[in-house]
Amino acid sequence: MAATLGTHVNPRAFRKTRLVILWLAQVIAACLFFSAGILTLIGMPDIEGMFYAIGFGQNLRYITGSIQVIGAIMLLFPTKAAFGALLLTVTMFFAVCTHLFLIGGDFSTAFFLLIFVGIIAWVRRDAILSLVPGAVWKKSEEQK
Repeated sequence: MAATLGTHVNPRAFRKTRLVILWLAQVIAACLFFSAGILTLIGMPDIEGMFYAIGFGQNLRYITGSIQVIGAIMLLFPTKAAFGALLLTVTMFFAVCTHLFLIGGDFSTAFFLLIFVGIIAWVRRDAILSLVPGAVWKKSEEQK
């Protein structure tokens, strides 16, 4: 009999592949957010102009740049990756909202980054939910 493709999946190999892809995504996200955060903190003219257009002054630029750098660094540590992804997801949500409702312009980059780190946060949700008392869904319940 001919073997059918996809009928046997080694669960251990699948988990390992999934973990490698997740870490690759986290490293890419960390590089993107670290460089964006540094450019925000340095004060590139376009970025300064954008924060003036928002109307909260340059203090918001320093806060946003710091959040981006801290979140990027957190993505590189296994125990902090979920929280870094969550922090960056919230930050990018507000970036998309700012583009849509305050300053206009192209929000596609912010939206892509929102989805990208949102997926990382979703995959790492067990670490976040472990801190929530009485969380409805936990990995141990799913395996039962």
